[in-house]
Parts: sequence; structure tokens; C-alpha cells
Amino acid sequence: MLGSIVFASLLLGQGQDRGIITGLVTDNTGAAIPNATVTIINESTQVKTVVSTSSAGNYSTPPLILGTYTVQVEMPGFKTFVRTGVPVTSGATYRLDASLELGVVTQKVEVTAAPTLVNVSNPEVSHVLNEKYYHDLPVVMGSDIRLAEALLAVQPGYVPMRPNGDPIFRGSQFMSRMNGGQTMAMENYLDGASFGSAIDHNNTQERSVPYDSVKEMKIIDSNFSAQYGRTSGGFVEYTTKSGSNEFHGSAYDYYNYQGLNARGELIAERAPERKENWGFAVGGPVAIPKVYDGRKHQTFFFTNLDILHFSQGTLPSFGNTNPLPGFLQGDFSALLDTTDVVGKDVLGRPIYTGEIFNPATTRTVSGVPVRDGYGFDPATGLPISGSANIIPASDPLRSGIAAKLAALIPAPDRPGLTFNSLAPSGNKYINPKTLFVRVDQSIGA
Repeated sequence: MLGSIVFASLLLGQGQDRGIITGLVTDNTGAAIPNATVTIINESTQVKTVVSTSSAGNYSTPPLILGTYTVQVEMPGFKTFVRTGVPVTSGATYRLDASLELGVVTQKVEVTAAPTLVNVSNPEVSHVLNEKYYHDLPVVMGSDIRLAEALLAVQPGYVPMRPNGDPIFRGSQFMSRMNGGQTMAMENYLDGASFGSAIDHNNTQERSVPYDSVKEMKIIDSNFSAQYGRTSGGFVEYTTKSGSNEFHGSAYDYYNYQGLNARGELIAERAPERKENWGFAVGGPVAIPKVYDGRKHQTFFFTNLDILHFSQGTLPSFGNTNPLPGFLQGDFSALLDTTDVVGKDVLGRPIYTGEIFNPATTRTVSGVPVRDGYGFDPATGLPISGSANIIPASDPLRSGIAAKLAALIPAPDRPGLTFNSLAPSGNKYINPKTLFVRVDQSIGA
């Protein structure tokens, strides 16, 4: 199975995968400076976005691709203001005010202190896990590929859905709950587009973002704005990486097999298992020699091929219990032990280990229910040779439908009443392949 996810992103578009820089430009007296030129430069791609301050000295950028930016403010008669390392995160508005000093434009006042992102535009409560978290935190593959949603487990208020005991699986973010919300009611966004459960989101439930494609994941817990909906508890926003001005790439291979696993406490043998998650990621300017220069035209790409080979089997020591052939014909004499009397009924008749009883003979004696055993003397309760614990073929309680179903049950392949059949192989194979491609084109910059 090969799943492909392709996105074409335009700087003119809006979405939860973008951020905005806004602020006020003043002089050293606090008076607003209109018509100042504000240039915002993406430090990875060198793409420039230029805006001007309003008559009140305010400026605001269009939605910007996530990353780190340099903000430069110029106005004749003032020194140029430069702030580097301005972060833009998904769905956030970063406020950067600039105070210009008197001087000439060729003079610069550069601020290099790391800015602190404070959300003053809305009351939402959210957390952001950036690329560093995805790079540094360990992720257990479990019975599936490395999943971007696995890091949701570190978030407060998140309750994962765990069928079959698996801690995480593809699509689990759709079935999990957040902050007391309902299952299947947590909205998800991928690069600004909603992608949800298969019930009402075009069958994308089993799609997960490739782990090495994630630039950041934002979890909105509460107080979200009106642009969000379709949730009873919270939102998860995935923003993928984009290409930069230089080519960068990486390759990875995560491998495990049963020989590397510890033995269990009760079973000495290791279950057969092999997991290998490998792939590569590469990004940069779109370049066709002598035809197209992505640096000049500000076209960048990022692609990630992610492949999983997973196989898992069961140990032969795990056995099933299949009925003996006689059981399927109503002969349960193999269960009867006439040497072991476990008690007496209200009539004083012995009750033997493994004895089966005829429900059609049920009656009440001295207020106590009592019934006769199949193939036992009803007066003495002693077994009748050749008939004890055998349901006659003529018994009206025998079901013709049950007899047809019984014929489909396989016979045991080893002696004994219990654990007399090898379990089916139970082998599981998962081989998903995901090709992720993202293209960013700056228009009008």
C-alpha cells in the first residue's frame, strides 16, 4: 500500500499552519511613524515579505510559513531597526514593536536577544511541540510505524484510545479524547486543512502524518476561536517541514527483531517479530538545470518517503483446546471420573466429576432442584455401562443446526482433553508506504 500526500502551499493562503507578525513602529518619544517600510525575511529561504505601517504606525504581515524570521524596519531620518530570530508558529500572532532612533538609514540598531512569544491576540490555551521534540524524544514503534501523534501522550488532558492494548496506532488521534471530550470528536488539521475520521472526513481516518515530516504539532486545549469547530474537547494541528534555500536531506533506518528483545517472565522463548521503519527526507529549492531556478523564483520543496516492514507471529507453545470427535457426537464419557464422587444430591444419589445432566428431567424435591444424569440409573444415580455421559442421538434437545456447525470444528492434533491443538499461525504483516510531497511557492514577494 502506497499512500501519497501532496500539498501546494501559497503565501497568499491562510490557514492554521501559518503565523503572523504584527506590531507598532514609533520614534523615541512614542509617536507613531506612518509609511515606514517593514521587511520580513525568512532566514531559511531568504524569501522577503514587505509591508508598510499605517497612518497609526501599525503593521501586519500576511500569513507566513512557519520558521525563523528577521524583521527590518526602515524610515528616512531614522536608524534601521533589525530584529533576528523571530519565531513564527502555527496559528499564532507574534507582536514585535519597534522603536526607531534618530539617524541615517545606513545606521542599524540590531537586537539579537532571543524574543519570547507571548500570545496577546486571543485567550486560547495551547501547547506547541516543535521539531526539537520530534528529534529528541524517543518514540516506541509498538505494532505500527513511528507515528507523529505518539507525542500526544505527553500532553495534559489527553486520553489515548487503546484497542488491543496497543498504546498508539494509525488514526488513534481521531478516536482518542481530550479534556473530557468524547471519543471520535477531536478535530485535526494538517497544514491548515481539516482531516478527520472516516465517518465524515472522506475516509482519511487511517492516515497519519509521516513522523520525519513534522515541523511542529500544536495542541489547542481550550478557549479556541470561532474558526475552529467539529470538536468536543480540543484540536491538534500538524505543520510539515518546507524546503529551504539550500539542499538538505537525511536517511534513517529503525530496526528490531526478536533476538534483540528480552525474554518474558513466563515464557522462555521470544515471539517471532521483525520491525524495520526506514526512509529518507530531502528538501531545498526546486531546480531544473538550465530550465528553472527555485532560488530565483522562490519555489521550494520537501519530500519524505517512509516505509515500514512489520511481521509478527505467535509461539507454537500457545495452544487451543478443540473438542474430541466423540464430543461432537454427544459422547462426553471421556470427561467422567466414576472414582471421584464430589457429593450427593437431595435424593442421596452420588454426583461424579464430569457428570452431565439431562435438563428435561429437572424437578423440585423438598424445595431443591434436581435432575438425572445422562446414562445414569434414575433411582440409584449409578452409571449405566456403555451409556454414562452420552447424549442419545434421539434426544429431542439435540439441535440439527448445532450438528452441522460441529462438523466444521477441526479435530485435535495432539492427545489430551485441553490444549490439544496448535494455535493458528496468527502471523501479522504490515507494510505501509507513505510518500509525502510539499511545494511552497512565494507569489508577489
